[in-house]
Amino acid sequence: MLNSLRTFLFFSFVFSMAVLFVACAEEEPLTPNEEAGRSQTPNFDGSGFGTGGNNGNGGGNNGGANLPTEYFNYDVDGVTINSSDPYYQSGFGLTQIINSVQSPNDIVQIGFFSEPQDTTYANPSLTYIESSPSGKSYEAFNGEMVLDSVSAELIIGSFYCDVASTSGDTLSLTNASFLVHR
Repeated sequence: MLNSLRTFLFFSFVFSMAVLFVACAEEEPLTPNEEAGRSQTPNFDGSGFGTGGNNGNGGGNNGGANLPTEYFNYDVDGVTINSSDPYYQSGFGLTQIINSVQSPNDIVQIGFFSEPQDTTYANPSLTYIESSPSGKSYEAFNGEMVLDSVSAELIIGSFYCDVASTSGDTLSLTNASFLVHR
């Protein structure tokens, strides 16, 4: 019995050392994953405008920036809505721009399923949500969005579209323009 225990311990020790040596072997140096780079925004290395602080305003590691003032303006059936605090969010290959996250106004949410490009989008992925008390949601079914400028620092664009609720109500969003910091 003692002999079999010694044999077991010996082979356990040899196996543990083999695992340790394999685990501690020198690894290949890391290289950039080109596939992952396509899902990140241009200049993801931080070059370009300094974008420290809040939306590029203020200090930060790159000395701050003087980006143009943000805005998101549009008409809903002829009634003008202006916002000065649009919001940009990106992750997992999805991007969205929202007209405002801090005001009680209606919400316009533009979605992209890939990195936004300087181009024209027919029938953009857009949701319009009325403010309280109705909170009714509308989806775009007709229209066009033009992104005039897409950079690592900002996105500038315009759009118009018709939107419909699930109950069949329709509205027109026109004269829309926005500039949002990334």
